Amino acid sequence: MLLVLPFVSRLERLANLSEFTAVLGHLIGAGVLMSEALTVCARVLTNGRFRAAAMRLTDAVHSRRPLAEALAADPVWPPEITSALSTAEQTGTLEEGCFRLTKSLREDYQMAVDQLADWLPRILYVLVALLVIFYIAVLVLGIFGTYASALMGR
Repeated sequence: MLLVLPFVSRLERLANLSEFTAVLGHLIGAGVLMSEALTVCARVLTNGRFRAAAMRLTDAVHSRRPLAEALAADPVWPPEITSALSTAEQTGTLEEGCFRLTKSLREDYQMAVDQLADWLPRILYVLVALLVIFYIAVLVLGIFGTYASALMGR
């Protein structure tokens, strides 16, 4: 649901992606098996679409597919995430790759929050102005309607 709303979708996507990479990096660094790490990642994700995608990754890894291949097969995962994790997996630096991605995603998230905070008052001002214009129009039309009725003798 939240991935459909224009301002919220970017925040939701970035939050879930950064949470996924952070948890995956910590678990891989702690020596947890990839399939178990992906199961935990799926559980911590707040968005159902990303949670389901992480569970599909778990199933793919259980089937002995590489993580990069499973990521690339699912359109939920952005190409930059797939590419970065593929490179990290091939070079044996998956933990560090996850943490670099997490840092980048969290910076993008913060920028998106700042942009939303910058635009939100402007949007609210426009909505309030439109509401005031509407009420003025209703008032003016009511006055003219009363005046027209008086002139017609009703």
